[in-house]
Amino acid sequence: MGNEINNLKAFGEFVVDTDKKLLWYENEPVKLPLKAVELLCVLIEHRGEVVSKEELLDKVWQDSFVEEGILSQNIYRLRKAFKKYGNEDDLIQTVPRRGYRFSGEINEIFEEEISIERTTLEKKIIAEKITFDEENAEIRKVQTQPRNTLPSYNFRKNALAFLAIVLLSLTAIGATVWYWKPNGDNQSSDKKFKFSPESIDFSRLTNSGKAFFPSISRDKQNLAYVKFDDEKWSVVLQHIPTKSETVIVKPQKYELRSLNFSADGNYIYYAAREEENPESTIYQIPIYGGTKRKIQTRVRHHFSISKSGEKMAYFRFDTKTNETHLIVANIDGTNEKIINTRKPSEYFRVWGRYPDWSYDDKKLVVTAYSRNSKDNKTFDEDYFLEIDVETGREKKIKTPDWEKPFQAFWQKNGKGFIVSVKENSSNIRQLWHLEYPSGKATRITNDTNHYYEFKPTFDFEEIIVMNRKTPANLFLINLENSEKIEQLTKETTLANGYLGLSWTKDGENLVYVKSESSTNAEIWKLNLESKEQQQLTFDKGVTVGKIEMMPDGKSMLFDSDREGNWHIWQMDLDGRNLKKYLDENSVMRPEITADNRFLLYRRVAEPQNGLKKVLLNGGEKEFVMKNIATVIETSPTDSDVAVAGYYDPNEEKNPWKCIVFSINEKRITKDLGFVKIQPTFDWASDGKGIYFPSLSRLMYLPLDKEETKEITKLKDLRIVNLSVSPDGKTVAIAGENRTSNVLRVTVNPAK
Repeated sequence: MGNEINNLKAFGEFVVDTDKKLLWYENEPVKLPLKAVELLCVLIEHRGEVVSKEELLDKVWQDSFVEEGILSQNIYRLRKAFKKYGNEDDLIQTVPRRGYRFSGEINEIFEEEISIERTTLEKKIIAEKITFDEENAEIRKVQTQPRNTLPSYNFRKNALAFLAIVLLSLTAIGATVWYWKPNGDNQSSDKKFKFSPESIDFSRLTNSGKAFFPSISRDKQNLAYVKFDDEKWSVVLQHIPTKSETVIVKPQKYELRSLNFSADGNYIYYAAREEENPESTIYQIPIYGGTKRKIQTRVRHHFSISKSGEKMAYFRFDTKTNETHLIVANIDGTNEKIINTRKPSEYFRVWGRYPDWSYDDKKLVVTAYSRNSKDNKTFDEDYFLEIDVETGREKKIKTPDWEKPFQAFWQKNGKGFIVSVKENSSNIRQLWHLEYPSGKATRITNDTNHYYEFKPTFDFEEIIVMNRKTPANLFLINLENSEKIEQLTKETTLANGYLGLSWTKDGENLVYVKSESSTNAEIWKLNLESKEQQQLTFDKGVTVGKIEMMPDGKSMLFDSDREGNWHIWQMDLDGRNLKKYLDENSVMRPEITADNRFLLYRRVAEPQNGLKKVLLNGGEKEFVMKNIATVIETSPTDSDVAVAGYYDPNEEKNPWKCIVFSINEKRITKDLGFVKIQPTFDWASDGKGIYFPSLSRLMYLPLDKEETKEITKLKDLRIVNLSVSPDGKTVAIAGENRTSNVLRVTVNPAK
């Protein structure tokens, strides 16, 4: 009796069973996770058509909360499997901004006769065979598929042989499961893990989009994270098995970060950046909330707790000597000891980096860099350092030729690290495993997620990551009717205007920087009437910053490192006639005075690190003021007045300020205070005050008064840049929609 089977699809030498979700190559099973094959089946079902990422996630992971990264991970697994078996064709094509398409030619396979003996035995094998599911990291029953050619030999004759194979498989798999059974914290018996994109699995621990700086207890039962909501920070404890959450540090206006569990799991340590200065205070609080206790002050950004739980490590910056110290202390903050110090031109990378302890508490791994000059160019060389806790002796850790290493965490046996790096200037941060001391590296992730911050669990079997997304869009705010807000762009991944934003002189266009990351940015122009956008620069892997319109209204100045060093460039408004404007290296932040006579700019390398000026039509460069640190904005009505970010070396508590100063007299005339002014601001057209952001609020500060005025608030957005129109009636805003969730990455044991 005929029995037609049409769930077998063949392409090249491959056959996929779309019913049982199994893939074969020339009669041999292809080892792939179940979800990867399910993904392939959906693409084959829609062969030749573009299937959106959203549809693929809905169909394959419909019962799970997963990030988009898991889709690219499984696409990577499929492509790697095809290539492994010699198929170099682009069977799965990526269609930018749309999705994926299966391009292979599909043939259906039919089988006319299947014997009763074969059906019975196949069912028995299906019922009894057990394997380790790479996708879900758990033991599960799976189906065994027929070979693609469906061979018709006598199954009755070979039944005993098949059953013997099954029993041997069960024995081997059982031994494997027993061998990899968790064995406590014995450092000499580390599990061997297979570090590769196809050996990891993702699961989401939070869904609010408001979870930052995660940390997990050593027993992996509790997650702590900072929640940022309605312009306030709090600390939340989540019991992972039940997903129940408790606020243990109530919402406050000061930024919280750098969470660490105590070794016994009874306390959480966190840093509070109070009074909006760069220094933080470390506090200890019971795990379920209660009275907090101050542990240490003047801590620069992140800190870490040793594996024994007895000590902590952190950085401290000395404003008088311009040195950064690496310090260890007891867990209660006593017995501070400086173990290593760096000063120009050798630095620690501090922001967003943890000094991590080895498991024997004898070493720390940190990120550092050296500022070098070669061929009249200044560049930074980033690297990981191993530092001996007792002697302070440092040793550079061998790595591949990565563009920028960010963070490293010691492996339990001391023979490697989990690290986050940018492989080249156009890449986003990805996770790698780095062997020590050989320097051999293996990629762990290969997707579009930005791994800004992560921490391995104490047993090194999982990685907790902060999946932060920071798209920014352009808005117009009518200053005569501040409730009238117009959104101009609708990016979901890129940042519009964050690095640079300016009006053309006629007020008809916005010129802005569109960036994927700080090192992959281009200049665009947007016509406010037609809403047409035009790309003006095409330089991958470069940074672009401040944009300043020239007095003729036909060209612009901007700063960029497009030649490997910072220069100021000039370009027409249509992107033509690009040329270097100044014959000076390491310069940025161009700003033209109100009388259109002088160009102000920052030099960011010695000698004369600070603010300089030069006539627009050329002439001798003149030094104006040292310690100008960030944004410079000249008054639109007075060519002698400017506002800028300033670093006061004589102020120990809060050296970062915003000042008004005289360009000609080279002196500060007013201190506006750091609390009032953020790193981005612009003048009102009458020169009487300044517009600046306070998180999601647009504020106005008149220079003859001390009180600020709120203009408007952008819901769920953070203002990261702004520019006032030439007529003074409108403010262009770059509003960032910053979201973050906590993901758990499971690293599967080597098979």
